[in-house]
Amino acid sequence: MSVRLRPRFGLRVRLSEQEVMDRFRDCIEADNLPCQVSLLDRQIEISVQPEERHFWSPFLNMLLETDESHTLLQGKFGPNVNVWTMFLAAYALLLLTGTLGVLIATSQFQLGQTLTGLYLSAAALLVAAAVWGAGQLGKRWAYDQMVVIHHVVHNLFDDVLADEVFCEVCEDNELPSISEPIPEETRRSSPAA
Repeated sequence: MSVRLRPRFGLRVRLSEQEVMDRFRDCIEADNLPCQVSLLDRQIEISVQPEERHFWSPFLNMLLETDESHTLLQGKFGPNVNVWTMFLAAYALLLLTGTLGVLIATSQFQLGQTLTGLYLSAAALLVAAAVWGAGQLGKRWAYDQMVVIHHVVHNLFDDVLADEVFCEVCEDNELPSISEPIPEETRRSSPAA
């Protein structure tokens, strides 16, 4: 597993941006995906179904970029926005606390006192490590759902996939198989060459 809090991946497909969005729209209308899909302009958000969600459930945010003959789908996995905001706020608070400890210790040093402010910085560093560990644990708990979402995107575009540009989702960049592939009727034939 990656050390990053928000693993990312990218696919290059031989479709236009509109054709990519049409595939997602068709899947939403067919209502046969194991995930929930939301579309907004050039952005796509995919998550597990609401009844399967837990605190650490992943959300995939993808942006589309187009060149002359391909569309690049760049995605980042992350937890629910509220969870992500909580982690960012915790890191910001711990950074502020650690900095305050260093400032207090600097003042104590100049006054010739014992540097007890460093205890505050050390405590902030330990708590930051614990917060980071909690994030890694949560990512591990969400891993199976991340693989399902990643698998859905791959199955949706496997007939027009040019290449996988990068992947931090699956270990060794290999996509594990899951027991229930996406039904064939959700796929379209590739455009005429």
